[in-house]
This record gives sequence, structure tokens and C-alpha cells, in this order.
Amino acid sequence: MVAVQDLGTELVWDRIAVVVRQLQVRGVLSVPVRLADQPVGTLNVYATQPRAWSPAEVQALGAFAVVTAELVRTAVELANHQLEVAQLRQALASRVWIEQAKGMVAATEGVTLDEAFQQLRVRARSSSRKLADVAQEVIQEVQRARVAAKALDDARVRAAEARAREAEQDLQAAKTGLARRTAAQDRTQDDLAARERPPTSERSSPTNATGPLTSATATAPPTNATAPPTSATSPPPTPSSRAARESSRRERARQRPNGSPAGVLIFE
Repeated sequence: MVAVQDLGTELVWDRIAVVVRQLQVRGVLSVPVRLADQPVGTLNVYATQPRAWSPAEVQALGAFAVVTAELVRTAVELANHQLEVAQLRQALASRVWIEQAKGMVAATEGVTLDEAFQQLRVRARSSSRKLADVAQEVIQEVQRARVAAKALDDARVRAAEARAREAEQDLQAAKTGLARRTAAQDRTQDDLAARERPPTSERSSPTNATGPLTSATATAPPTNATAPPTSATSPPPTPSSRAARESSRRERARQRPNGSPAGVLIFE
């Protein structure tokens, strides 16, 4: 602890007095701040006028220095903890990079994981770099190669799809042309068949006006005039018999040649 009542009168602090005179500092009370029983700084109180520091003030400043030391210790421990966490995270990330690089080297070069790790170590030592940096570089190289290969595959797929579309269009055009040629060939065959078919002539057989007439009633014996008259009590013709006679009359009319003389008497 250092207690100075007036810097201007105490020659031991004359160099400090020259520096702080412009700040109007006259009295100074300084208490050390200890961490693990080692001084790590001081807690200072200044007065603009000469001041005789009382024991109560010195004791209060000492207690405040203890609290300050505790705060400093907590801050140091927190900083150390954060540094340790950061180092662990960096180590974990580096380990992840290294493991991924080992797997990629083993897959691309067909070696074991131990041999891949040795290759990474040799590459890191030869370039005077960290193993994690070399592993990250290897992963980036493999990823770039994969991206390039994927782009090449995509280009090949697009080219194959374009060729397939062109082939489909050509096939469709070929089908259309074949259908047209088939239709033309069918029309040609129909024309040839029509030309080779002989012409048909309509011939009508003349009707012999003097020829004998065939009639079922021509040779029928004449009706006996002396035949006894039909009894008035005979039953009238039924509708079915009339329909049968009408059908027979129409049939004989159809069988009669066109233009033949209607000189036949039909008795019913």
C-alpha cells in the first residue's frame, strides 16, 4: 500500500508529480490487487488537494481491492474456459476434417484408412502446414471434382434426352410417311383392279308375245254352268284365306315378266 499526502512536497515522487501536475493530482492512495497471492495490479484513489489518508479510508480501499481481485479472478477463469472451449471446438472441427479427408483419400485411391492418414501426414509435413488445413484442402479438391463430374453427367443426360427426342420425332415422321405410302399403294392397287375388271352390259330378254302363256288357270276346266249353285248357307271366307289369296296374287305378279300382256284370267 502507498499513501502520499502531497506529491509536490515529497521528493521521492517528483517524477510522477511532473507528469500528473497538469491533472491537478496532489494526494494518492494505492492498494495492490492480488490474484493467487501475486500482485496483478493496483487500485488507486486520487485527490486534487493534499490529503492525509485516514486508516478507515485505507481499510475501505483494501476491502474494495479484495473484491476487485475476485472479479479479476472470475474474469480470468471465464477467459480460460472460453479459450478451452474454443480449442476443443477447433480440435473437433479439425478431427472432422481429417476423418472426412481420410475417407475420401481411401475411396479415391483404393487404400486403407491408416494409409490414407499417413499420406495426409506426409503431405502436411512436406508443405509445413497443419494436418487439418491439408485435410480441408483435400476435401475441397474432392468436392470440386465431384461437382465437375456431376455437371458432366448432367450435360450427358441432357444430350441423351435431346437425342431421344430427335429419334422419337424421326420415328413419328417415318410412321407418317409409311402410312402415306401405304395409302397411295392401296389406291394404286384399286385403280389397277378397276382397269382390269371387264365392263358389264345390261341385257334384257325380249318377251315372246306369241309364246305360250304358262298359267295355272289356263288349262283349268271351264266352270260347269249347270253346277249346282253355291248354297247360301256356305261359310264366308275367313280373313286368313283372304290374306293367303292376296299373298299368292302378289307373288304371281312379281313372277310375271315386265311388259308381258296381261291376258290371263285368274279365277279365285
